[in-house]
Amino acid sequence: VESNMLQSVEQRFDAGDYLRALECQVDRLLRSQAMTKRYRIPANAANYSEGPDDEVCRACHSSPCEWSPYCDADASAKRRKTLFREIKSADDHTKKKISEEIQAISAKLKLTLVDKELHEAHAVNGNETITVRSIHGFPASFNRADAIAALEHEHNRHVGSMVAKNVVDDILAWMLDGWYFGQYSQPSSSISNVPPSFVKRGSLLEKANDIQMHSNSVALNSLALQEEKRVKLANMQTTTKYALFCITFSYFRALHLVRQQKEAFSLSRSKPQLSNERKRM
Repeated sequence: VESNMLQSVEQRFDAGDYLRALECQVDRLLRSQAMTKRYRIPANAANYSEGPDDEVCRACHSSPCEWSPYCDADASAKRRKTLFREIKSADDHTKKKISEEIQAISAKLKLTLVDKELHEAHAVNGNETITVRSIHGFPASFNRADAIAALEHEHNRHVGSMVAKNVVDDILAWMLDGWYFGQYSQPSSSISNVPPSFVKRGSLLEKANDIQMHSNSVALNSLALQEEKRVKLANMQTTTKYALFCITFSYFRALHLVRQQKEAFSLSRSKPQLSNERKRM
């Protein structure tokens, strides 16, 4: 069977498969109509329902429509073209920065296009087929409910990616200026080599490399300090042992002299022999 009922272009189907596809399409349309509770608009109205004074947008339920693009598409596209020309004559470091900016602009343009088609999908009738271009880059026809589901999934994916990137950048910037990576809270004027936490440029990978290099240098410095402390402690231990030996030797020498003097001045013996020290006294 050749038919263009399922898609906007004519295709050939097996009779049984075509019948099952049509039944599924009819069931989907019936479910979509049964779930429609508000804003029943006539068949000749596509994106708006007639109000008492003006047209009401079915997607945002306002008059006039309050939808606005996420970014200025024309200005962003011009900026991206300029960056494509600049990247040809840039060095490696500048190419990385330009590539990141191009990716950010492309993500904003893609999100703007997806959001626009999602708004248009919510505004059309429930029994219409919608052509979507923002998801795959080429036009594809969907039922309204399927188009809304696919566009919402794509919209949430782009929004989540952009929010996650901004949150991670803010967290890294906050942690780089703190003590989490062993950095100073602010660069001191007496420091000749400013820690890499205060170099606010480059990609996340470059910042991570700077953090790793600085952490390695801090670890090496700490090992050197530990070795120096160990040597000082060993010297102190040797000095303490020698001092204890001198004190012990002085104690026993004094004890020996006291015993000699005791024998010299003892009254129990008759005419004790005087020592040389006693003779001098």
